[in-house]
Amino acid sequence: MKSKLSKIAFVLVLAVTASAAQSKTLDTAQIDELTGLKGKLNEQEGVYKVSSPRTDLKISVDKWQMPPFMGLTSWAAFMPGMKDNAMVMGDLVLMQDEVNPVMSAALDNGLQVTALHNHFFFDEPKVYFMHIGGEGGTATLAKGVRAAFDTVKKIRAADSQPAQTFAPSGLPAKSSITAEVIQTVLGTKGEAKDGMFKATFGRTVKMPCGCEVGKEMGVNTWAAFAGADDNAVVDGDFVVLEDELQPALKSLRKSGINIVAIHHHMIAEEPRMIFFHYWGRGAARELANAVKAACNSRRPRSNNPSADQFTRGAPLKHEHSQPVHAAALHGACLRCRHHPGLAPRPPRNASRYFSNAGNSDYLRRPALRRHGPGPNGRLPHLLLRVPFPIHHRH
Repeated sequence: MKSKLSKIAFVLVLAVTASAAQSKTLDTAQIDELTGLKGKLNEQEGVYKVSSPRTDLKISVDKWQMPPFMGLTSWAAFMPGMKDNAMVMGDLVLMQDEVNPVMSAALDNGLQVTALHNHFFFDEPKVYFMHIGGEGGTATLAKGVRAAFDTVKKIRAADSQPAQTFAPSGLPAKSSITAEVIQTVLGTKGEAKDGMFKATFGRTVKMPCGCEVGKEMGVNTWAAFAGADDNAVVDGDFVVLEDELQPALKSLRKSGINIVAIHHHMIAEEPRMIFFHYWGRGAARELANAVKAACNSRRPRSNNPSADQFTRGAPLKHEHSQPVHAAALHGACLRCRHHPGLAPRPPRNASRYFSNAGNSDYLRRPALRRHGPGPNGRLPHLLLRVPFPIHHRH
């Protein structure tokens, strides 16, 4: 009976939140004005979409000049939001020298950057696709989209042909990085080879097979330095939780580090991890400080201060059985601030949503379609209180 009530309550919550979103309407005229583009409304889905084909460049794929209709059109789609007035998702078609200035423009103007990758092989010039998203006021989101498009125009106005390199100056043929300097900044020992230096920081996730994998299996952040102390290059890979991605990107861009890819390396891991690759030029110490700042941008975890070794799903330190109302699902336990996304996985015979207080002390995420990132980047934001208690373990 309690299990049925639990399911009914969540259905009601979902219905109310969906109804709230549907009651909102987009100001499409404002979107047109602020983006500088004329959009098109899909009435069935309630989505208003603006597009900008890349007609300013001739792009060939596999030695065929490709028309923008075949996948070379930047776009941004708006729809009413759940938590705020609107949400936006989009995909920007960018040249290599446009990616990082556009990323900074998006991040500085209220948008999120969620992926960066290629769609083609043998394309000339090289084309990258940057996915954006966000939820907020319609004007804020539209201005963010406009800032991204205007940045592209500014770059191409200065030089109609895409750049061929990040920096005009070359690197020494033989590397001579002082490893001790980097180790001091990063606070860890690393590996030195032929005047180069590399530091690696591991994290741990659980795969669908139940296996825990870590640093040596590829779940790691690393930074490799080459060149000279005053003229160096750093490249590497960051592994971050979903809610750590935007702060890390902002930190590295603020330090002048270029982001060159954002994607997944695994599927169905817990917790969900995102990897992004980067490249920077400058003095070795400054580059190391940039990497350190990005590492420090990740939010500390209350039940494990080591963000790199944090593992969601591991047994937690203590438990209490005092009922906590389900309104806690939009953030954390109202008594102890425990986050539902960190709870151990319930047994197979547990309720679909979470267990009755009488047969288990486990809590799991509700199986609801996400309408926006929650506090840990994955949980739904449920802002309503429902009248049944939850017991959970710490």
